[in-house]
Amino acid sequence: AQLPSATSYSATVTGVTSATGEPLAGTGPFAFQTASGTVVDIATIQGDLPTWTNQTVTVIGQTFIPVASRGGTPSGYVQDGSGRGINLFGGSIQGAVNDRGTVARVTGKVEVYFTTTEMTGYTATAVATVQPPLGARVLTVPQSNSSQWEGTYIETTADLTAIAASGSSNYNYDATDGGANITFRVGNGLGIPPTQFAVGDRVTGRGAGGAY
Repeated sequence: AQLPSATSYSATVTGVTSATGEPLAGTGPFAFQTASGTVVDIATIQGDLPTWTNQTVTVIGQTFIPVASRGGTPSGYVQDGSGRGINLFGGSIQGAVNDRGTVARVTGKVEVYFTTTEMTGYTATAVATVQPPLGARVLTVPQSNSSQWEGTYIETTADLTAIAASGSSNYNYDATDGGANITFRVGNGLGIPPTQFAVGDRVTGRGAGGAY
């Protein structure tokens, strides 16, 4: 149920595991305050893009790709409790969305760039720091190829078939598993040298689902 806005709460957690199945490190009590104003679930935006495109919205999500991690134009991702994520693109590097694990309140305009849902012209304010990193949704390669995971933090495992530079900012690691293909697109700003891997290696990749 939706909680009243601008209200303080204390919660104790029991019998809940992380997204990857491990027991939570702490049970609380945890103090939090709901946001003032209207906050939109990212899943609501992703599920009805015609309605939300060019609208200014506020979301609250946890950073899983910091905006400065890829090099070039700032570009990162947050994901909220609805289980979906969204790209934050452009502007300046804001600390609230440049630290993996930080939960931030983000207000900006929804835009669609080809197949990527973005928030642009945004402002971000941290509401919780030093949080456990978000767990990725583990999928097969065929499952990962579904457009329903656009912007969502996902993980899959596959065998590398090719490694090639993509412009000056990324390397593409093409891979295959179960008769389906996928590309792990890795920003040079992450500091992962392409020589670390070779064609034929079986690798596990985590990141934001998307098509390009």
